[in-house]
Amino acid sequence: MLLKLSKRVSPEVLLAYAADVRWRKEVGGVLANGMALSTDRESQALITGAVTFLSNSPEGTAIQFKGPAGFVSLTRDELLPIALAVAGHVQACFAKEREVCAAISASPPTIFTHAQVDEAFA
Repeated sequence: MLLKLSKRVSPEVLLAYAADVRWRKEVGGVLANGMALSTDRESQALITGAVTFLSNSPEGTAIQFKGPAGFVSLTRDELLPIALAVAGHVQACFAKEREVCAAISASPPTIFTHAQVDEAFA
């Protein structure tokens, strides 16, 4: 078995790299209940706004969303699991970044290469 070693990088460079990897994972989408969900910042905001709207609307109110397959009508009960999946994905990405940053900043560090950051986020 041949191991590929990566070059040791400064903590400052790795912290910035970890933030970039987290951002790419965050906005890269998530699969939930067999549904591909967009998690880019605009989609996060639209979903949050829709949940807020439906939470303050009469029972049974539905919103209209346009997805890759066309328009869908969603009630609060239908939208909430989607919103929770997206929010859970985003929070998991930030939690992983925090964990990686702690490992980079530890004394001694346990993450000190780009490859180790990539592996942690895999």
